[in-house]
Amino acid sequence: MAFLFISHDITAVSFMSDRFIIMKQGEIVDRFSRGQLLAEERHAYTKQLAAAAI
Repeated sequence: MAFLFISHDITAVSFMSDRFIIMKQGEIVDRFSRGQLLAEERHAYTKQLAAAAI
C-alpha cells in the first residue's frame, strides 16, 4: 500500500512512514528513510523540522 502524508510534524510522519521526502517552497530538499533522520548530512530545513519536534 502507498499513501501521501503531508505535514510539518516529523514526529507524526515518523509513525506513519518509512521513507521521507522534505520539500521547501515547492522543491525537494531532502529524502531519506526513517533511520537516517538524525544523520549529519541532512538538509538544514530537515534539521529545523527535527529540532522543532524535540
